[in-house]
Amino acid sequence: MLINSPVEVFIPKDDELALYKALLHKSNDWSHEKEWRIISQCDAFPQIIQKPLAIYLGVNMSQENRSKLLDFATKNNIKTFGMYIDNISRQYQMNYREIKKEV
Repeated sequence: MLINSPVEVFIPKDDELALYKALLHKSNDWSHEKEWRIISQCDAFPQIIQKPLAIYLGVNMSQENRSKLLDFATKNNIKTFGMYIDNISRQYQMNYREIKKEV
């Protein structure tokens, strides 16, 4: 079972990569997003060889991680978007708007 998880997650003991498989799995319903998932066990960002076209920051992202990603995006001239929930819309979907870099 995964400790400190908001939900109980059971990991088979005979599969050491089960946690990574769960984190990296993405339903085909979301394949249009062409999302990258980076998993790192250190405080520094891993070396990214291919430059992403954009970074989308989640609604519930911590301020610390948000600041780190914004700094990274600014230094590497990567467009950044912030996700938000449109409370007026009748559709259940996330929206985004570009975050303008401060000069």
